Amino acid sequence: MGGVWNCTENNCTAECTVMGDTHVTTFDGRIFMHMGSCQYVLVKSRGNTKFTVTLQYTACGESQEHSCIHSVALVVDEDVSRQLTLTREGEVVIGASMAVNLPYSDDMVNVRRLTSLFVGLRSVFGLRFQYDWQGGRIYLQLDSTWMGSTLGLCGTLNGNLRDDFLSPAGMIEGTPQLHVNAWKVSSACISPVNIPIIDPCEMNQQNVFYAAQCDVLVEEVFAPCHAYVSPSVYHQQCRYQACRCGSVCLCTALSHYAYICSKHHITINFRAHVSECGMVCLGGMMYHLCTSACGRTCQSISSAEVCDGDCAEGCSCNEGSFYDHTRQRCVLLSQCHCYFMGSVFQPGEVSFSSSGPW
Repeated sequence: MGGVWNCTENNCTAECTVMGDTHVTTFDGRIFMHMGSCQYVLVKSRGNTKFTVTLQYTACGESQEHSCIHSVALVVDEDVSRQLTLTREGEVVIGASMAVNLPYSDDMVNVRRLTSLFVGLRSVFGLRFQYDWQGGRIYLQLDSTWMGSTLGLCGTLNGNLRDDFLSPAGMIEGTPQLHVNAWKVSSACISPVNIPIIDPCEMNQQNVFYAAQCDVLVEEVFAPCHAYVSPSVYHQQCRYQACRCGSVCLCTALSHYAYICSKHHITINFRAHVSECGMVCLGGMMYHLCTSACGRTCQSISSAEVCDGDCAEGCSCNEGSFYDHTRQRCVLLSQCHCYFMGSVFQPGEVSFSSSGPW
């Protein structure tokens, strides 16, 4: 009672997520499952051709019974020769086949490896995303200038989840499978639209143990978050994922809820309580809930990398040390190899160029 509105003009971002390859949450909050195995438009600009983000799905699993994200691609201004693709193997490809090392930047985007789990992309036009290539997670954000100006699996970004299943033809599809099918890049790729969703716990009895670990979401470890975000939907997603592919998918689902909680400034280090999810960091790195390798690798020192404050969970070197890809471990600055023009030089080595020694 007696409160006063305080209006601001902050540039708020909206987020679309993909978790465990299959669970999609649109910008406006509609949640559905993705079961196809073609290439799909995740999000594209509406009314112009500024950007298109696509997902390539392929069959995966021991008997190829599941669909997994094989790659994420960004095309800007319809220039496919500069298409940027992030693969499930953690590689970055420009155009059709030119693999590049990270960090990478051009006049439109900056791409860097944030942690052992995530690669981050940030554009100059208000799009950015983090991609966990091992866990099939994507956290894609757009700033408020794109309000009401998107199409694709991520929906319409207009505050109305009822029209999130808008198709390229302007129709609102009635089911998630029809919506997914409408955003196939190629009509030549066959993707059935009447596939029954089968509980993977019935198919993979050996993984029921991991599904039981999802109960931690409704217990004390995550209790500080319950008042902000109900765990019920995430518990269902976790059971599906855990039965689908065991401990790796269990930990991805738990990590996803922890990420959502972090948006409400609730920090939960569940990996310290769930033994199946303990993270082993190699090369002297340490696990952090919110960290970035930006400016913390020997390559980034050599390239004078500019950091933007983005962070993600994963392994990274502690303050005062830098990850040397040649040694594959954290080292002191004085022990860093030098990376220049595609060549690697020993610490302290002097090389000569046309401009003199360096």
